[in-house]
Formats: sequence, C-alpha cells, structure tokens
Amino acid sequence: QWDKALASALSRASTTASATTPTTSLRVASEPKLIHLLEQTRSIAGLDEGLRLVFRIMVSGAGRWPLFIHGRAGSGKTCAALCLLDHAGGIYETAAEWPQKVLAAAKGQFAVLREERSVQVTETMLWDGIRRASLVVLDDVATRDRVSDWAYECVKRLIDLRQGQPLLVTSNLNLKGIEAIYDDRIASRLAGGTVFELRTSDRRISRK
Repeated sequence: QWDKALASALSRASTTASATTPTTSLRVASEPKLIHLLEQTRSIAGLDEGLRLVFRIMVSGAGRWPLFIHGRAGSGKTCAALCLLDHAGGIYETAAEWPQKVLAAAKGQFAVLREERSVQVTETMLWDGIRRASLVVLDDVATRDRVSDWAYECVKRLIDLRQGQPLLVTSNLNLKGIEAIYDDRIASRLAGGTVFELRTSDRRISRK
C-alpha cells in the first residue's frame, strides 16, 4: 500500500508542478516610452543579439522568470533592462536604493511629487507597487562586499513577491558571487529562472 500511495503522490506532484510552471508573458509596445534614467542612451537595436533573443523568449511567455543578467561592469546590463522597461512599462529600482526607500517609507519620511504636490508614500504602498507592476527591474545587485540584514530581507522579499511574474535582475557577479554576498536562497531563486551572461566589452571605455 505504501508503494501505491507514494506513486500516487509523486504523480500528483508532477502534474501540479507542470501546471504551475511560470510562463507569464509581457505585453510590450512597439514604440518606447522613456520614464526611467532619461540620461541613459539606449535602443533595442543596440542590444546584444543573444540578449534580444532572450527578451523575445521572455516576453512571449516561453521563458521562466526572473531573468537574471550578469556581466562585467559597463557591458550594457542597465541599458538593456531600461530598453525592456521603455517598451513594457514598470518599476526600476537598484539593490542599494530600494532598502533605503522602504526604510524611509516605514518611518513616514518618503514622499513623491504628483501633480505639483507632495504625496507621502507608505511601506505598504511601495510593496503593493512591486506586486502589481507589469515589470520590475532590480539593478546592480551585490555591488558591495556585504549587505545588511535589512537590505537582504528587502531584496529577498522583492524577488519572492515577483515569483512567476516579470522580474529582471542585473549584477556584475554570477550566481556564485551572489551566493557569496547574499546566500544560497537568493542565488537559488535567481537560478530558478532564466540566466544570461552578457559578454560584451565595457561600452564606457569603447566610447572614449
């Protein structure tokens, strides 16, 4: 009887896993609408060919989120993430600034300017925004040798809230580097999606 029970449980687990595999598509506009980091020059036409293919797979719903892009400094990770945001809309945050923003909101010290008036933003509002956004970009993860417990929890919670939903994470480090600075839980969550290494040369240097 045990063998039958085990076989039945394994069959149900396999069926459930197949049915719940995240394949969320992302609606994109043909023309970009620049909202974030307007000083950054970018264009889909200028993206690495391999990354353009990955973007096509992700927006169609054939790829697993999150999309983790890693590569050396200046390789164009941020510009690539902004390109996708320009066409899909969404939220842009950096791993360094996001925990500070959440902390300020929790203390009642964070406000934004809307229609020429200051509006206080609560911590709940920030997290709701992350949850509901069409796409979230978390840029420059693990740019420091160590992170505080608060920064760790904020990054982990953001990734968890976007489980199966469009989330693009960038870093100069690969998954082993992420694991060293954060831990295996963060690295595992990123590894569970789609991982792309951007191997282009430093674009800042090549422009000089």
